[in-house]
Amino acid sequence: MDHTVCPGARILRQPRPEMFDCPQCGEEVEIWSDEIRGTCGACGKAVFREGLPSCVEWCKYGKECVGEEAFGTYQRNRALGLKRRLLEVLKRQGLVDEREASRRERAVSWAEAILEHEPGMWHLVIPAVLVHDVASREPSAQNGLEKLLLAQGLDAEDVRAVRSITAEAGRPGTLPAELNARIARDAWTLEELAENESQSGAQARWCTATAAELAQETVTPGAGADGPTAGKAARAAGTATHPGMMEEHNA
Repeated sequence: MDHTVCPGARILRQPRPEMFDCPQCGEEVEIWSDEIRGTCGACGKAVFREGLPSCVEWCKYGKECVGEEAFGTYQRNRALGLKRRLLEVLKRQGLVDEREASRRERAVSWAEAILEHEPGMWHLVIPAVLVHDVASREPSAQNGLEKLLLAQGLDAEDVRAVRSITAEAGRPGTLPAELNARIARDAWTLEELAENESQSGAQARWCTATAAELAQETVTPGAGADGPTAGKAARAAGTATHPGMMEEHNA
């Protein structure tokens, strides 16, 4: 099948630069058509585009059409945009306060560092880490959380997958069977260890080898609760070139 005329595929396979105004200083910022974020050269503010080509999400030929590498990049960019929107909504609706939002953002940074080496689903793991135990706090909030996730661009199947990840990752005393849940569990374990410096990462029960390595290299006494810095994450992730790996300026 010839997919060369598909506009969604063309944008991902043949990206081009587009210009956006910085909301803070008005300077023009270049963002490539297969990216979701750029950095203003004048003031340093992150500038986001809203939305990405969506045909690859529902088209059964999507991955084949754009290629494995472009498809992986798309899924990572999709997760980045989803993270930003979901955090804003959680705070706006009073589901998390500023301190809790910061903890969740740090946990997501750990998840991203793990996902550099583990073949999990970015667009499912990231929201699962962010909503964490929000759904379980109030039973009546379950339907509201589902609507919230749907409103951020996840489909019904994705929402069910996120719920499954949070349920499995949050089940104490058991090792999650599914990789996405293992990554989510490890991300929160890393955040808790970084926040509580008296604990030792060597004593934790890790679900992935990547998390164990991250703990050894970055969660050490005196490291604080800042999550993985760019330098630490880069050293932990190495120079991976697996499908979906984005250059530093894309992240």
